[in-house]
Amino acid sequence: EPISHNGMSVIVLDTEGLGAQSATPLGDLHIGDMSLLMSSLLIWNSLGSVKQSDLQLLQLLLNSSKSITKSASGASNTEADKNLLPSFIWTLRDTMLLPTLNGQKCSFEEYLFKSVLKIGQPDQDSIRQCLVSNFPLLKAYTMPPPSARDVVKQQMENPEYQNDISPEFKESS
Repeated sequence: EPISHNGMSVIVLDTEGLGAQSATPLGDLHIGDMSLLMSSLLIWNSLGSVKQSDLQLLQLLLNSSKSITKSASGASNTEADKNLLPSFIWTLRDTMLLPTLNGQKCSFEEYLFKSVLKIGQPDQDSIRQCLVSNFPLLKAYTMPPPSARDVVKQQMENPEYQNDISPEFKESS
């Protein structure tokens, strides 16, 4: 059921994770394309650390979606394409990553673009360019694990475990 907020209807679409055990590469591509083309905000939720496979999958999805929009319009215009794609938030969850640049603490967003996708790294330049040139807005955040105890992670909704959820997790969510 849509959520109404400030006169707008909000529909939350939660898809299965790309790369899930039951997934196929073609199925992932279809889910990713539909999510990109139907959304005004795409939240990329990954676990632990930034993986090269995540970056490559994002690039594949963006290139695939661009070819769909190009086929539909008959032309490709970077600014027009940017208006067709959603804003993008990368949430790196259950991570203990403490991002730093030059020995100074920084946001995950700064770390992502200035270290992981650093300009001048040939293998990362095309992925960075693809992300920056296609999404109208890019944001990135980390979320620590809710607890070190597996039982708390599995039963977070249970009132018995509410006091065991880490304050850092509560602050980040």
